[in-house]
Amino acid sequence: MHPARIAAATLLPLLASAGAAADTLESVMACRGITAATARLACFDAATASTAPPAPGTPPALGSEQLSLTPPEGAPDRLRAVITGLRQDRDGRWLFTLDNGQVWLQREDDPLRIGIGETVTVRPGAFGSYSMVPDSRPTRIKVRRVQ
Repeated sequence: MHPARIAAATLLPLLASAGAAADTLESVMACRGITAATARLACFDAATASTAPPAPGTPPALGSEQLSLTPPEGAPDRLRAVITGLRQDRDGRWLFTLDNGQVWLQREDDPLRIGIGETVTVRPGAFGSYSMVPDSRPTRIKVRRVQ
């Protein structure tokens, strides 16, 4: 497989549902047409510069292992946050933006039972899964972190 396609296939899941991902994705896809290896790599580096990992010393956030290939050490076992944004992806699943900047994607096509301004707890489940539980009702939404 061509290196540009490998890079695009690796980056697309990380970029596809982020807020500014449309611009970044377009930039990444534009790099595919560059034939010179050094120029293509420079293009990919420039296109993905805003998706850099957190600075050293920053404690890992809950779900951050879903954004990288190696799980972080010392990540908290749960997260309490307020939903500050809701939007649907092209498949009709909900994206939840939290007050800490994290974005979580609904994994199952269940009806939405929570809204903006609600406090939720994100908890780890079995086999690396996560659930979002609102304080207001006993609803459990399977989610995965995308940003």
